[in-house]
Amino acid sequence: MPKESTCSMCTHPTCKHSMTANKVGACWECTTGDLILDPTSGPKWKIACNKCQVLIHLCENAFRVS
Repeated sequence: MPKESTCSMCTHPTCKHSMTANKVGACWECTTGDLILDPTSGPKWKIACNKCQVLIHLCENAFRVS
């Protein structure tokens, strides 16, 4: 993984913060990025693209998202 990469670009298969574990789908805006659930954003859950600025705010005050 490149030195300044974030967890949303990591492909490590066993890490609970990696892109592999939290990928929701493909980004419709940039077509090259992936939509990744941010596991540290609760209880204001969000999904963000790992290549562009797309940000989706999900349900607020949810205890757990799966």
